[in-house]
Amino acid sequence: MKKWLRTAAMSTAVLMIVFTAAYAVNSGYGSSAVEENKTYNLDQMLPYAIEDEYLARARYSSDIEKFGAQRPFTNILEAENMHIMLLKPLFEKYNVAVPEDIAMQYITVPDSLLGAMKAGIEGESNNMHMYDIFLKQTLPDDVRSVFTVLRNAAEHHLHAFQRNAGRLEGSFSGRNRQ
Repeated sequence: MKKWLRTAAMSTAVLMIVFTAAYAVNSGYGSSAVEENKTYNLDQMLPYAIEDEYLARARYSSDIEKFGAQRPFTNILEAENMHIMLLKPLFEKYNVAVPEDIAMQYITVPDSLLGAMKAGIEGESNNMHMYDIFLKQTLPDDVRSVFTVLRNAAEHHLHAFQRNAGRLEGSFSGRNRQ
Protein backbone atom coordinates (compact mmCIF):
# COMPACT_ATOMS: atom_id res chain seq x y z
CA MET A 1 0.00 0.00 0.00
CA LYS A 2 2.81 2.42 0.88
CA LYS A 3 4.57 1.60 -2.37
CA TRP A 4 1.38 2.27 -4.34
CA LEU A 5 0.83 5.61 -2.57
CA ARG A 6 4.42 6.63 -3.19
CA THR A 7 4.11 5.69 -6.87
CA ALA A 8 0.82 7.59 -7.18
CA ALA A 9 2.32 10.64 -5.48
CA MET A 10 5.38 10.58 -7.75
CA SER A 11 3.21 10.20 -10.85
CA THR A 12 1.06 13.13 -9.78
CA ALA A 13 4.13 15.26 -9.09
CA VAL A 14 5.62 14.46 -12.51
CA LEU A 15 2.35 15.32 -14.25
CA MET A 16 2.11 18.60 -12.35
CA ILE A 17 5.64 19.54 -13.37
CA VAL A 18 4.98 18.64 -17.00
CA PHE A 19 1.75 20.63 -17.16
CA THR A 20 3.07 23.68 -15.29
CA ALA A 21 6.33 23.62 -17.21
CA ALA A 22 4.66 23.72 -20.61
CA TYR A 23 4.94 27.22 -22.01
CA ALA A 24 3.57 26.99 -25.50
CA VAL A 25 2.50 23.39 -26.02
CA ASN A 26 0.21 22.98 -29.04
CA SER A 27 -0.22 26.73 -29.36
CA GLY A 28 0.68 26.93 -33.04
CA TYR A 29 3.42 29.39 -32.05
CA GLY A 30 7.13 28.72 -32.42
CA SER A 31 8.31 25.13 -32.24
CA SER A 32 4.87 23.87 -31.16
CA ALA A 33 3.63 24.54 -34.71
CA VAL A 34 6.33 22.38 -36.33
CA GLU A 35 5.52 18.77 -37.17
CA GLU A 36 7.76 15.84 -37.97
CA ASN A 37 7.83 14.59 -41.59
CA LYS A 38 6.37 17.78 -43.01
CA THR A 39 7.98 20.00 -45.63
CA TYR A 40 8.48 23.67 -44.78
CA ASN A 41 9.51 26.68 -46.84
CA LEU A 42 11.39 29.77 -45.66
CA ASP A 43 8.12 31.72 -45.30
CA GLN A 44 7.18 29.20 -42.60
CA MET A 45 10.53 28.28 -41.07
CA LEU A 46 11.82 31.77 -40.40
CA PRO A 47 8.70 32.94 -38.51
CA TYR A 48 8.54 29.71 -36.46
CA ALA A 49 12.24 30.05 -35.64
CA ILE A 50 12.05 33.65 -34.44
CA GLU A 51 8.80 32.97 -32.56
CA ASP A 52 10.55 30.20 -30.65
CA GLU A 53 13.45 32.52 -29.86
CA TYR A 54 10.91 35.15 -28.71
CA LEU A 55 9.36 32.49 -26.46
CA ALA A 56 12.71 31.63 -24.92
CA ARG A 57 13.48 35.30 -24.33
CA ALA A 58 10.08 35.91 -22.71
CA ARG A 59 10.38 32.73 -20.64
CA TYR A 60 13.82 33.55 -19.24
CA SER A 61 12.99 37.23 -18.68
CA SER A 62 9.96 36.16 -16.65
CA ASP A 63 12.00 33.59 -14.74
CA ILE A 64 14.57 36.28 -13.86
CA GLU A 65 11.79 38.60 -12.74
CA LYS A 66 10.34 35.92 -10.46
CA PHE A 67 13.48 34.15 -9.19
CA GLY A 68 16.11 36.87 -9.47
CA ALA A 69 19.05 37.41 -11.81
CA GLN A 70 20.92 34.13 -11.75
CA ARG A 71 22.55 31.65 -14.05
CA PRO A 72 21.70 30.02 -16.33
CA PHE A 73 18.77 32.38 -17.03
CA THR A 74 20.88 35.54 -17.33
CA ASN A 75 23.44 33.98 -19.68
CA ILE A 76 20.84 32.29 -21.83
CA LEU A 77 18.64 35.39 -22.01
CA GLU A 78 21.60 37.27 -23.48
CA ALA A 79 22.08 34.44 -25.99
CA GLU A 80 18.40 34.52 -26.99
CA ASN A 81 18.73 38.21 -27.86
CA MET A 82 21.70 37.30 -30.06
CA HIS A 83 19.71 34.50 -31.72
CA ILE A 84 16.97 36.96 -32.67
CA MET A 85 19.61 39.31 -34.10
CA LEU A 86 21.05 36.44 -36.17
CA LEU A 87 17.64 35.62 -37.64
CA LYS A 88 16.46 39.14 -38.53
CA PRO A 89 18.79 39.71 -41.53
CA LEU A 90 17.45 36.50 -43.09
CA PHE A 91 13.93 37.91 -43.02
CA GLU A 92 15.08 40.96 -44.95
CA LYS A 93 17.20 39.00 -47.42
CA TYR A 94 14.43 36.51 -48.24
CA ASN A 95 11.62 39.10 -48.08
CA VAL A 96 9.76 37.42 -45.22
CA ALA A 97 7.79 39.56 -42.78
CA VAL A 98 9.17 39.52 -39.23
CA PRO A 99 6.33 38.49 -36.91
CA GLU A 100 5.44 40.67 -33.96
CA ASP A 101 6.79 39.48 -30.62
CA ILE A 102 3.67 38.29 -28.78
CA ALA A 103 5.44 35.53 -26.86
CA MET A 104 4.47 36.81 -23.41
CA GLN A 105 0.89 35.70 -24.02
CA TYR A 106 2.06 32.10 -24.44
CA ILE A 107 4.09 31.69 -21.27
CA THR A 108 3.42 31.02 -17.63
CA VAL A 109 6.11 31.07 -15.00
CA PRO A 110 6.45 27.91 -12.90
CA ASP A 111 6.01 28.17 -9.13
CA SER A 112 9.49 26.91 -8.30
CA LEU A 113 13.03 27.39 -9.52
CA LEU A 114 13.23 23.66 -10.24
CA GLY A 115 10.04 23.95 -12.29
CA ALA A 116 11.63 26.81 -14.25
CA MET A 117 14.73 24.69 -14.91
CA LYS A 118 12.58 21.81 -16.11
CA ALA A 119 10.57 24.17 -18.31
CA GLY A 120 13.88 25.39 -19.74
CA ILE A 121 14.81 21.77 -20.48
CA GLU A 122 11.52 21.26 -22.28
CA GLY A 123 11.76 24.52 -24.22
CA GLU A 124 15.33 23.92 -25.36
CA SER A 125 14.52 20.31 -26.32
CA ASN A 126 11.60 21.52 -28.42
CA ASN A 127 13.79 24.21 -29.97
CA MET A 128 16.45 21.64 -30.92
CA HIS A 129 13.82 19.34 -32.39
CA MET A 130 12.39 22.18 -34.50
CA TYR A 131 15.83 23.02 -35.90
CA ASP A 132 16.53 19.32 -36.54
CA ILE A 133 13.36 19.20 -38.66
CA PHE A 134 14.30 22.40 -40.50
CA LEU A 135 17.84 21.20 -41.17
CA LYS A 136 16.39 18.20 -43.07
CA GLN A 137 14.82 20.66 -45.55
CA THR A 138 16.45 22.17 -48.63
CA LEU A 139 17.90 25.45 -47.36
CA PRO A 140 20.10 28.26 -48.65
CA ASP A 141 23.59 28.03 -47.15
CA ASP A 142 23.22 31.13 -44.96
CA VAL A 143 19.94 29.88 -43.47
CA ARG A 144 21.43 26.43 -42.88
CA SER A 145 24.40 28.04 -41.14
CA VAL A 146 22.23 30.16 -38.81
CA PHE A 147 19.86 27.27 -38.04
CA THR A 148 22.86 25.05 -37.23
CA VAL A 149 24.29 27.67 -34.87
CA LEU A 150 20.91 28.07 -33.15
CA ARG A 151 20.37 24.32 -32.88
CA ASN A 152 23.79 23.85 -31.30
CA ALA A 153 23.19 26.76 -28.91
CA ALA A 154 19.92 25.14 -27.80
CA GLU A 155 21.86 21.97 -27.02
CA HIS A 156 24.27 23.94 -24.82
CA HIS A 157 21.34 25.66 -23.09
CA LEU A 158 19.68 22.29 -22.55
CA HIS A 159 22.79 20.98 -20.79
CA ALA A 160 22.96 24.09 -18.58
CA PHE A 161 19.35 23.60 -17.49
CA GLN A 162 19.91 19.88 -16.92
CA ARG A 163 22.94 20.60 -14.71
CA ASN A 164 21.05 23.18 -12.69
CA ALA A 165 17.95 21.00 -12.34
CA GLY A 166 20.18 18.15 -11.19
CA ARG A 167 21.83 20.41 -8.65
CA LEU A 168 18.45 21.51 -7.31
CA GLU A 169 17.33 17.89 -7.11
CA GLY A 170 20.57 16.96 -5.37
CA SER A 171 21.69 14.61 -8.14
CA PHE A 172 24.42 16.77 -9.67
CA SER A 173 27.91 16.39 -8.30
CA GLY A 174 30.12 18.75 -10.18
CA ARG A 175 30.85 22.32 -10.91
CA ASN A 176 27.89 24.35 -12.10
CA ARG A 177 29.27 25.63 -15.41
CA GLN A 178 27.35 27.33 -18.17
